[in-house]
Amino acid sequence: MSDSHQETPTHHTEPDAWHRHSEDEGAPQVEHAAHANPTILAVTFIAMILGVAFVVVVLVAYFNNYVSNFKAEKQEGVGMAAPFEASKAEALAQLNGHGWVDTNTIYIPVDDAMDLVVQRYASAASPSEESMLTDAD
Repeated sequence: MSDSHQETPTHHTEPDAWHRHSEDEGAPQVEHAAHANPTILAVTFIAMILGVAFVVVVLVAYFNNYVSNFKAEKQEGVGMAAPFEASKAEALAQLNGHGWVDTNTIYIPVDDAMDLVVQRYASAASPSEESMLTDAD
């Protein structure tokens, strides 16, 4: 390395119109934020502390909820029941619903089917058979 010091030369130029002020501009402006209001600063500080505390409490609650759900799924085996619950819900929906099996066959809820069978047998029974059925009871 050389022992000579190298510096960037400074160029002094004349200030432009923006830097020069004249008296027709009036008095200079007062310094912005020269006087701080301690009451507003204290209220702002307390609001920030409370806001941070609220966020921390919400995050702790969320984390605890997430961890308990995670433990339930992974460690306690609750997650393995999800496919069974889905197939059970599908079967119950089919048992309690209406729909087509194919073009000639429909399915209806079991209770409705039982009522239709009872109505069919009641209408097919003759009056003498009906009296025998009621006398036997």
